[in-house]
Amino acid sequence: MYPKVMLRNDTLKAYVTGPKQETVYIHPSSVNFAKGGASAAATGPDVSPWFVFNSLVKSSRMYVWESCRVSQFPLVLFGGELSVKHHAKLVTVDKWIQFKCHAKTAVVLKMMREELDKILQKRIDEPEKGTTEREERWLEMMVSILEGEDDSLRYEDKAVHQRHKKENNVFLA
Repeated sequence: MYPKVMLRNDTLKAYVTGPKQETVYIHPSSVNFAKGGASAAATGPDVSPWFVFNSLVKSSRMYVWESCRVSQFPLVLFGGELSVKHHAKLVTVDKWIQFKCHAKTAVVLKMMREELDKILQKRIDEPEKGTTEREERWLEMMVSILEGEDDSLRYEDKAVHQRHKKENNVFLA
């Protein structure tokens, strides 16, 4: 099971999670808590609005204690079910997290995800066997992308989250 995902929704000045966009709050004792709510947290075109968390605790509100900001590529590579809608230029994770990107890029991302899933499954099924040269090349490429990511996948709802277009960007703005 991978961590749950929440989005900082600047329009609502709140955090939302899941397909129903349920409002959740960062607990005041969390290191990610900012006085004034979501609007006081670090924002801007170069700051990811995505967070992963492990558990929700209900008291007067639904609270998240342990959370970590995450960019789009780990969500695509390690998140839940991945689907691609080529005509709409969308990559969707877990049926609610949507990013706009070129169809060719979406195909590459899906292929990378499938390869990663195969490599990880092989490591679980046969832990005594090492990785092949081909698997090493795939893993090196993925690490390179994660280390040098330019945060260029775009959240689909521009009213919620906007980014500035970058030159030589393979993704849509």
